[in-house]
Amino acid sequence: MGWVTGYILAKKYTENVRKQYDSDLNSVVDLSAIPDIPTSKITADSDLDMGGHNLENSKLVKSKWQNFEAIYVSPTGGGDGSSSSSPTTLDDALTRAKARQVYIYLDDGEYHISTNYTITADFISINSLSGDPSSCKIVFDTYLVGTLNASYSLRIYGNTVLRFQKVTLENAPKADTNYGWAVGGGAYAPISIAGDTSRQGVVMILNCVINQSRDYFISAKHGVGGVILSGTTINMSEDAVAFISNEFGIVQIGWYNSSITSGYKLTTGLQGRDVLFSGIISNVSASSTWFSAVPETVKPLSDNSYDLGSSSYRWAKVYATTVYAYGDNNKLAVYSDSLGGIAGSMEYDPTSGSILFRSPFSKPFRFAQSVLPSGDNSFNLGTSSLRWANAYIVNLYTGDLCFEEKTCEVCGKPFKEGDVVVLKVKKVDDYTRTVPVHMKCGIDNTA
Repeated sequence: MGWVTGYILAKKYTENVRKQYDSDLNSVVDLSAIPDIPTSKITADSDLDMGGHNLENSKLVKSKWQNFEAIYVSPTGGGDGSSSSSPTTLDDALTRAKARQVYIYLDDGEYHISTNYTITADFISINSLSGDPSSCKIVFDTYLVGTLNASYSLRIYGNTVLRFQKVTLENAPKADTNYGWAVGGGAYAPISIAGDTSRQGVVMILNCVINQSRDYFISAKHGVGGVILSGTTINMSEDAVAFISNEFGIVQIGWYNSSITSGYKLTTGLQGRDVLFSGIISNVSASSTWFSAVPETVKPLSDNSYDLGSSSYRWAKVYATTVYAYGDNNKLAVYSDSLGGIAGSMEYDPTSGSILFRSPFSKPFRFAQSVLPSGDNSFNLGTSSLRWANAYIVNLYTGDLCFEEKTCEVCGKPFKEGDVVVLKVKKVDDYTRTVPVHMKCGIDNTA
């Protein structure tokens, strides 16, 4: 089902074209009246069904409303590409791929991209006929640009979807090992996405194998669009840095059920503008990097709906200048693996208008250093109605010594300024408990 996830994103970029196409086509052709002609190719690639009608398998006349082309290719070619028994070369297929929708079907073997191609079709799909990536390989050859090695490339400039299915993609070794790799404006990588907000290209790589030994395989350095990978294995070695160069581009990334060699990055550049499309990203190597820098605010899709991490997949450290927890019932909590739950939390109590520190397991809060007020003689520990039960202190340094009692327990008369008081032992249990009394009452009471 990985291709479904990718196809949804691809349709986002061709939505306007497809709407116009559907409107024009339905106005001149009754698709329901056109019978399908089953072929083994369509059975193997049944995902070409659009709106309930298989466009590739229907008797539709090519026109400005339905411009579709299927081209069959083999390593040696020799035919016109009209069928698997008359295949042409990959070079011929890519050169004449001008229709709105082009499907190129590759026989098993090794193919080489030995010149640069600009992809202009709305949708071009390059597929292995056998469905075995290990038997069908496309190699992007290299050439020298001055003192740098460059790859011949497939270049997208416009609202184009370029899809690979069940093939192996590989960059050739350096043309001259004395020189490094060229990236330039993005034109020297095997696949290049270029454009702006009105021209958005999408590359879909489904159930493929990619062998990458150069620095970058896809360049979106100045592009706008998307890269979708599903069921794909990326093998990186030698000079590889990251799969995608996105230095100045704005590229959305779809990732589902795929893998990348440990220690390498999926993308570099302005990853803060990369949108991780729905899919499983936890299977990306732990040492790979999705975001090395985020140049803008990162927000969830909707309020109070998504988490950062989970109880089993946690971020190691969070560095923040200010942390806000909005709402009357929000809390900052500390989770304990050994206790199996929240060991303590700090939360706002809207009833009292105060901050509460809680421990569901009745664990005490401990401080590893001095606790100081922010101003001298300005704040209290407890109140007259919310008092601490016991205070255990070795040395108590205080200004005035205060008691709650306002009358002498012996004579019942109120204390007044200038009275001399002594402490009367009221009770002895685990502690010696005292109360203040007039000195005279204390002396008379002991006589």
